[in-house]
Amino acid sequence: IAESGASVIHCPVSNMYLASGAAPISQMLAQGISLALGTDGSASHNSQDILETLKSAALLAKVSSGNPTALLPPDALRMVTTAGARLVGRDDSGSLVPGAKADITLVNLNTVRSMPVHRPESALVYNASGPDAHTVIVDGQILLDAGEVTVLDEAALLEEARRAAAALLKRAEVE
Repeated sequence: IAESGASVIHCPVSNMYLASGAAPISQMLAQGISLALGTDGSASHNSQDILETLKSAALLAKVSSGNPTALLPPDALRMVTTAGARLVGRDDSGSLVPGAKADITLVNLNTVRSMPVHRPESALVYNASGPDAHTVIVDGQILLDAGEVTVLDEAALLEEARRAAAALLKRAEVE
């Protein structure tokens, strides 16, 4: 895989949800395989929470390998930043460097769940979850500000999703 330049998307929550096994993350990283982290679909990862997925990936790698140092926080974070961007052909994203797209997520680690923070990368991987996202900027546009979506009416979108789900169940004759 490494020689071909291909990448692997690891979806640990989906793997656990479906009991389909655990990817040999440590071996793949040792072989130079580019690994990105994914959430799969809502049928096998209900929340689609990438921060939850970071923790799941790190813990699953440890328990499946029997190695407490498998998939340390810097490696896990690389899977959702530079490796993820590279996987989708975005060399202009995934890192904070001059000339890169302003794709930035600010996460609030000043929470009871995260304190005390001795290593921010560890707190981000092991303690943070989606609701801790404070600000999300994509290509310079602020999409989430102080935890509030700025680009759409979230309540209206949720209501539309509820109606669509109800209509789908009715059409499928499922109660």
